Amino acid sequence: MDIYEPVFNIGIIAKKLGIAVQTVRLYEQEGLIIPFKTETNRRMYSMHDLERLRCIRKMIKEYGINIQGIKRIMSFIPCWEFKGGLDS
Repeated sequence: MDIYEPVFNIGIIAKKLGIAVQTVRLYEQEGLIIPFKTETNRRMYSMHDLERLRCIRKMIKEYGINIQGIKRIMSFIPCWEFKGGLDS
């Protein structure tokens, strides 16, 4: 399975994370996640997106980092780390 293939809709992602759909949308609005959008503008997420969202949730819940702090931390990560490197 390609971990970057968009296979989950926003409802499934929210359920897997135990959060509200609106929370996933907030993370998108804040630029923490960029879902694939279908021709009908439906948000779709990959396994990679799911893991990224789990990481975000962990930073918030376990470490008490707010969204601005998460943005700052993620700004230090090279772009190729988000996409899985040049070989992907």
